[in-house]
Order: sequence, then C-alpha cells, then structure tokens
Amino acid sequence: MTEVQLRGARAFLTTGRCAQCHTGSLFSDRKFHNVAVPQVGPGFGDGPDGRDDFGRMRKTLNTKHRYQFRTPPLRNVELTAPYGHDGAIANLRAWVDHYSQSDVKLRNYDPGQLEPLLQGTLLPTTDAILVTRDTRLRNLVLTPQTVDEITEFLKALTDPAARDLNRFVPARVPSGLPVDNLP
Repeated sequence: MTEVQLRGARAFLTTGRCAQCHTGSLFSDRKFHNVAVPQVGPGFGDGPDGRDDFGRMRKTLNTKHRYQFRTPPLRNVELTAPYGHDGAIANLRAWVDHYSQSDVKLRNYDPGQLEPLLQGTLLPTTDAILVTRDTRLRNLVLTPQTVDEITEFLKALTDPAARDLNRFVPARVPSGLPVDNLP
C-alpha cells in the first residue's frame, strides 16, 4: 500500500471509528446501524405515502431500529457505487465524507447527484432519521485530508482482478440473444 493508503488505514482504525462497525475478514460486523442516509427513491412501502424505507424496523417493529441498515462489507467497495442502502451518495469519497458531521451532511443533502428520475424523490425525513442515528457518528469530524486518506485506503481493498470482469460476460444468454460488451 502507498503511504497515503497506510495513513488512511490508521485513520480508519482510530480517528474515523470506522473499524468499530467495519470489522473482521469482511470488514462488516453484520449488524444494523443508522448512518444518516437521506431517503430517496421509490421506498419500500413504509411511511404515510409508502415511499419511505424504515430499514431494520420493518422486521423488528422496534422504532429504535428505524432507518438502520446492515453494515456492508468493504471488499471491492470502490466498485460498488452508488452508496447507502438507497444509493443516495454518488461516489466513494462523498460517502466517506458523509460520515463526518453526518447530521449537517444529511440536512444539506443535494439530490442533484442522483439520476434525473430520482432527483425529485428526496423525502423530508431528516429529523426522524437523526432521532435514531448511530451515536458513534455524533461529534465525528474528519478533515478533508483524512477523508481523502480513508478513501484511498478503501480503494486498496479492491481486488485488481475485479476491475475488469469482461472475461465473465458470455457472448450469448440462454435465450440466444447477444450480450453487449461494454468497454
């Protein structure tokens, strides 16, 4: 790893508190947390108009679990944009930055980063999301340099072989239709 990635790893383990949830061989505690992700998209049938997604609460019916979603593993995370349970954050650096002052980021979320059809789907749920936000995010402030370093560390978790998966794209599917190979 580069020196920047190593500094990012140190920050990931200490300053950023990331390793408290992103732990183990998969970099996931497999638990549920509310990390203040804005609610965008068609939802999951929750809320007054059915456009909200209450996350873990859908299973437990415990209101303390509202807006909690499973900690994702981080292997190849660089290749899995957009980020958040609903894809509200467009790129990896913005996702890492979202954890710093997540309440401010949630209040100032710009839906302009979304695909045009989703831009008008932001729900006014900020206050409700912040009620159950993970306490580890309160008072978490990362400098832009630390955000950059953690982002570079996360990129180091990408398997080089995963960067080009074209060799796995079949020429045809069972229906016999051709498959477009994207560059």
